Amino acid sequence: FFNGNPYLMVLYDYDSNAILVEPIKTRTVNSLLKTYQKLHAHIFAAGLCPKLQQLDNKCSNALKQSMKEETVEYQLVPPTRTQKKHSQKSHMYIQKPSHCKTM
Repeated sequence: FFNGNPYLMVLYDYDSNAILVEPIKTRTVNSLLKTYQKLHAHIFAAGLCPKLQQLDNKCSNALKQSMKEETVEYQLVPPTRTQKKHSQKSHMYIQKPSHCKTM
């Protein structure tokens, strides 16, 4: 998909309207955690300080623990609830690589 990586982690920051995308090779706990930490560090370095994250209901305990250590609260989004507005915006940019900047 992106340089041979079949998965993408997408982080959308509501306050800044920023969409961060990072390609990943696998969906292992370690890979997802490392990618989240990289995206979180990028947002923090830009002067943003996320206080609440909405996560897929299948989120790993390791990711939840990492967020607690960073003092970021999280909410699990039920599988029946869709985040259409923000999700659709993210997908629009991902489908157009010229607008997509990876870390």
